[in-house]
Amino acid sequence: MKRCEIIVLLVVIQTLLSSLMAIDYYFFVQFSDKHDSPYSTLQPEAYLSSGAIARRAHFQIPVDSLDLPVNPSYVNQVQATGVKIHSQSKWLNGVTIHTADSNRIQAIQSLSFVTKTQFTGRMNATPTAPQRSKWAHSTDSYGLATNHTVQINGNKLHEQGATGKGILIGVLDGGFKNVNLNPAFDSLRTSGRLIGAVNIVDPGKDVYLEDAHGSSVLSVMAGRLSGNYNQVYTGSAPDASYWLLQTEHVPSEYLFETDFWVRGIEFADSAGVDVINSSLGYTEFDDAGMNFSYSDMNGTVSRASIAAGIAAKKGIIVCTSAGNSGNLPWKYISSPADADGIITVGSVDSNGNASGFSSWGPASDGRIKPEMVANGGSTGIITPEGITSYGRGTSFASPVIAGFTACYLQLLYEKKKSFSIEELIHSIILTTNLRTSPQAQMGYGIPDFAALPELAPTHLKQLKSTIEGVNIQLDPAHRILHLHADDFSSAMSCSLLNLSGQVILSKSITSTTTELNIDLLPPGIYLLTIRSEKGQLTRKISLY
Repeated sequence: MKRCEIIVLLVVIQTLLSSLMAIDYYFFVQFSDKHDSPYSTLQPEAYLSSGAIARRAHFQIPVDSLDLPVNPSYVNQVQATGVKIHSQSKWLNGVTIHTADSNRIQAIQSLSFVTKTQFTGRMNATPTAPQRSKWAHSTDSYGLATNHTVQINGNKLHEQGATGKGILIGVLDGGFKNVNLNPAFDSLRTSGRLIGAVNIVDPGKDVYLEDAHGSSVLSVMAGRLSGNYNQVYTGSAPDASYWLLQTEHVPSEYLFETDFWVRGIEFADSAGVDVINSSLGYTEFDDAGMNFSYSDMNGTVSRASIAAGIAAKKGIIVCTSAGNSGNLPWKYISSPADADGIITVGSVDSNGNASGFSSWGPASDGRIKPEMVANGGSTGIITPEGITSYGRGTSFASPVIAGFTACYLQLLYEKKKSFSIEELIHSIILTTNLRTSPQAQMGYGIPDFAALPELAPTHLKQLKSTIEGVNIQLDPAHRILHLHADDFSSAMSCSLLNLSGQVILSKSITSTTTELNIDLLPPGIYLLTIRSEKGQLTRKISLY
């Protein structure tokens, strides 16, 4: 070979090697404001779907400045520095950028509207490390959905015709291998309920060729098979519609994945989803300098947690896995599981005992986490090959709860019930087996969907009375005190006090039946006092 040919070959090889080893550096860029935006809260149809607008209208949630996209002028000026815009966050008012030249961030920092930049990780153009599993799960050669369904009486919702019909669920995960081919999702595809699939991490890659974790998670909700015994399966929300959003970069663990997650949930909000399931969590990263601490798990530090809390305020039910660190040095919940206003789901086995791997609460600010648990010790799943099996991890407990909560949401809509997302979550917590004594690893415990007010007849708890002719009943499901007085000719009154003696509610008893609405009171122990000319009665009441 001639010398010139060798030189050319070496140049080609060097160029190829350089391209293979090329590294992109990722940063989050925070903007100061949304001034001079071309968008208006008076014209939300320019940036929100009809479904997103309808959800806000149903829950009487106004369109506000958080809903406005980031200022396009700011985005253009950042891009003009020579970096690439990966994604934008309207709620956090910033952008994620990536560049092969990390020094370009200095030009961005000098822009007047930029208040903060943060390095969030690096990504090889062609990953050199093998993909690694970041989710605790295992599979066997068989599996059914029966155990995890019956454990929380989710089948009772299905028996009422509540199967998720008309509810749109967004799934944030790490890939959805073979969902476009898997027979378990035939009805999902043919009925047009697979609304779309987006790769947030790398828009050029097909989510159906990516990691298998998301497809297994989806199967817990949307899977449906019929055939021999081992191939019968019904997911928790088999008739719901779905958006599939890949936000996880499987080969690595860097802070930019929390920003991908933010982009995913904002996309879901704009698309009009009603429910989110996220079986992802973040605590420690490949760069230890990015690690969260337990004190950070308060819902206000991680951008993913902040976004999850905002989504709840936008009328979305957000369900997320607690994490699988229960047996590890980091044993606590992860982000975004620490978010306020969402449902964080831990794991139990088929006997209702806490799974050792299930991450512990509470949130670092003392809030009860997880809110509830489901079977993640042996959850029935469907593999990407269309075979029923078992999965292990809070990743699979979360879609159990998310799916049946979607069914409950359908039921409330059909019954034209007036409710808020907070009230819906609270009504489920009222059915849990540990609601009066929550535990660090199980929260309020296992829910019983058959005990929801819309499914179960109201069971009134009789409270003993020592005043003749006075009958006291507590309706724990609807949180109402019923007072019945045979003779109310004498002056009678009732008061509800906290344990410090402060009067919370008071009412005169002027008819045979009096109702005291206690639905807005926080959980705790209260004192009910009834006074009449015949005497005074005080009773302790536990509200959960």
